[in-house]
Amino acid sequence: MKFKERLQHAKQWLLGDASDLFFYLLIIVLANIAASQLYIRSDLTKGDVYSLSPISKELVQGIDAPLTIKVFFSHDLPAPYNSVERYLKDILEEYDRVGGKDFTVGYYDMDDAESKSSASDYGIAPVQIQEIKSDQFQSRSAYLGLAVIYGDSIEVIDQITNSSGLEYRLTTTMQKMVAAVDALHGITGKPLLTLYLSKSLGAFGIKGFDDLEQNVRDAVKQLPPSIRDRIDFRVEDPDAGDIKELSDRYGIQTIRWRASTDQNGKQLPAGNGALDLLLSYGDKSRLIPIGLSQRLFSGYAISGVDNLATRIEETMRALLSNNPAVAYLTGHGELSLADQQQGAAPLQQLLSDMYELKEVKTGEDGNLTIPDNVSTLIINGPKTEISENERYTIDQFLLRGGNLVLFLDPYQVNQPTAYGQPPSYTPIETGLEEQLSAYGIDYKRGYVLDDEAYSQRDPQYGDIKIYWAPLLSGKSLSKESTITQNLGEMITLQSGTFIIPNETENSDDITTKVILSSSQKSWLMDKNIMLNPMGMVPPGDEKLQSYPLAVSLEGSFSSAFPAPPKEETTEEEKQALDTASQIKTSIAKGRIAVAATSLLTTPQLLDPSSSNSNAAFVHNLVDWSTGNDQVIPMRTKGLGRHKLLPTSPEVRNVIKGIAMGLIPLLVIFAGLFVWRLQRSRRRAIEERFSGGEHHA
Repeated sequence: MKFKERLQHAKQWLLGDASDLFFYLLIIVLANIAASQLYIRSDLTKGDVYSLSPISKELVQGIDAPLTIKVFFSHDLPAPYNSVERYLKDILEEYDRVGGKDFTVGYYDMDDAESKSSASDYGIAPVQIQEIKSDQFQSRSAYLGLAVIYGDSIEVIDQITNSSGLEYRLTTTMQKMVAAVDALHGITGKPLLTLYLSKSLGAFGIKGFDDLEQNVRDAVKQLPPSIRDRIDFRVEDPDAGDIKELSDRYGIQTIRWRASTDQNGKQLPAGNGALDLLLSYGDKSRLIPIGLSQRLFSGYAISGVDNLATRIEETMRALLSNNPAVAYLTGHGELSLADQQQGAAPLQQLLSDMYELKEVKTGEDGNLTIPDNVSTLIINGPKTEISENERYTIDQFLLRGGNLVLFLDPYQVNQPTAYGQPPSYTPIETGLEEQLSAYGIDYKRGYVLDDEAYSQRDPQYGDIKIYWAPLLSGKSLSKESTITQNLGEMITLQSGTFIIPNETENSDDITTKVILSSSQKSWLMDKNIMLNPMGMVPPGDEKLQSYPLAVSLEGSFSSAFPAPPKEETTEEEKQALDTASQIKTSIAKGRIAVAATSLLTTPQLLDPSSSNSNAAFVHNLVDWSTGNDQVIPMRTKGLGRHKLLPTSPEVRNVIKGIAMGLIPLLVIFAGLFVWRLQRSRRRAIEERFSGGEHHA
C-alpha cells in the first residue's frame, strides 16, 4: 500500500509544477554534455582576428609528411601571459582541427624535470617574469616557447610574450620548413622544363652547342629526387615563324643572322633562331637564361651552363615557393643593409622572417645581372644616376613578370661643414624618374608638409609640429589596397609625391592605386628648402590639398626603351650573330610599389621587432610585390584602430546633453505610457464584467 502511495505521489510530482525546475536543470546538464563533444566556434570580430587565415588552412591541409609542434609553456601564469597561453592553445586547436593526420600538437608539463630537459634540448630557456603574491612582487621562471619539427628540420619560436602576430609567426615558420624540404609542396601537376634549341644554329660552329642538350639532361639527373621525379623535360626546335611568338610570350632569346658563309664556305641565308631554357607550371613561367658569348679571337660559345642543376632548383623554388629570393640593388648610393645607424639594416632584419635579400650590382663589364631565382628587386634610396644599361636590364626584368619595390628620395641632404649652418638639399636624378613616367606615374620633386603631423614636445615652446613628418590614418591609408586596409596609424618623413595622369587612371592594362596619401591640410615645399618648424606657417586653405605618398601599379607594362641601348661594335662584329632581342610589352603581369621616401626603411621610422603599422607597411609592400597577398591580412590582424571621429566641443556638448537628459526623459515617458496602458486595460476589464453582470 505504501509503495502504491509513493508511486502515486511520485507520479503526481513528475506531472506537477514542482518537478519543472529539476527537469530544466537536467536538460541543461545533458545539453552541456552533448555540446562538449561538438566544436562550434564563431568569430564576430572585424577581419576575423581570432580565426585562421586561408593560407594557414591550406598549408596544414596540404602537409603530406609528419609535422609536429611541441609546446613548452608554463601553466598558471599571471597576466598578461595567461591570456597568451589561452590564445596559443586556441589557435593550435584551430590548426589541429583543419590539419590532416600528419599534423600533431603535443603539450609538455613544465613542472616536470624531464619536460624542462626536453625544452633545453631544443634551445628553449626559461625567462624571468614578475607576479604578485602575498601583496609582493616576486620573480619566477617560466617557459614561453615551442618547437616545430618537420623531417630533419627543427625551428624554435621562443619567448612568446604577446599574442599579436602569433599566427603569422607559426604559419611562416612552417611554410619555410615545408618549402625547404619539398620545393613542389602543394602542386598537383608536373612542372615542364623546355630547352628551346634551333638546330640551324649548329652551322655557326658555336662551342658547346652540340653538347648543350646532354648537359641539360645531366643537370636534371643531378636534381634532388623530390624534384627530379616530378619534372618533365623536353627539347623543342621551333619553326622560324613561331620564334617571334615565343619571344613575345615568354621572352625567349632570339638570335638573328645575316646571309653569310659557314666554316666550310657554304652559303647561309639570313634567318633567326631560338636559344633558351624555360621552366613553366600552369600559367607561371621563368627563364633560366642560356647565353651566347663571343670568344676572344673569333667565333661564339655557349655560356650559362655552369652550376645548371643548382640554377634549375633555385628557379623551381622561386617559381613555386612563397618565399622567393629578393634582390637589393647597390652601387648608386643606396642605403646600406649593413648600416645599423642610418642605413637599411632594419629592413633586412624585418624581411628575414620570409625572404633572403641578395645584393646585386653592375659588374666590371658594365652589365647588371639579376639572378634567375629572384622575383622582386628593391631599389632603396639611390643617390646617383643609374646607367642606361642598368635601367634597361631593370625594364626587361619587369616585362618578364618581375616586380619592383622602389623607395625614392626627392633630395640628397648635405650636412653643413660649418657649425650653425643649415643643411643644403640637392635634387636627386637617377633616371628612374623618367622610367616611372613611361610606366604610368610621374615623380614630383619636393617635400610634402602636413598640418596633421607628428608633434614634438619642447620645454620652452610646448608642442611643435614637425610638418615634414605627416601622421597618416583614416583616409590617408587606402582601404582598397591589401597593403594598407588593416593598418592603424603610421608616420612618414621627408617624402616627395607623385602625379598620376588621367590615362593611367583609366588604363585597362594597369591598375593604379594610391596607397598612402597626406591629409587635405597639406602643401608642397619645392623651392628654398628649409626644414625648420619654427619658421613654417601653413598657407591658406586654397593652397592645401592631399598628396600621394606611395603608389602601387599592377598589370602589363610597355617598355620604357624604344630600342636596346646601343653598344659600340666593330665591323667584324656587325656581321656576327645578333642576340639583342627586346621585350616590348609584358609577357607576364608585373607589380611596382613605389614610396616617395627611403627613410621608411631606416631606424628613424622602422623598428623590425615591433608590430606597429610602419613595420607592417614596409613588409606588406614586399609581400604584395612578390605575390604573397594572402600573408598580409594574417600579419596585420588587429593593427587597425577604430578611432572616434574628431568633433568640435559644441558637438560633444550636444551629445553629452542628449545622453544625460534625453535618455532619462525617454524612460519616464515609456513608464507613463505603460502606466496609462495598464490603467486603460484595467478599466476595460471592469466595464466588461460590470456590463455582463447587469445584462444577466
